[in-house]
Amino acid sequence: MMNEEQIALASELEMKSSTGPTIAADMTDESLVPRIPEELSILSVRGFVVFPGTIVPLNVRRPAS
Repeated sequence: MMNEEQIALASELEMKSSTGPTIAADMTDESLVPRIPEELSILSVRGFVVFPGTIVPLNVRRPAS
């Protein structure tokens, strides 16, 4: 049964890859484009990188006294 699932997934992947990339094809409508504010908040944190479109938890603490 697993072999049948693998074959089905492989054929589906081939069908999707043959159509070509469609990442930004539907983003032509201005109502779908996100509004970017004039001012952006930036928090610099050492040793921490967050890429656009990702969500990560961030804990901010005070230094130990």
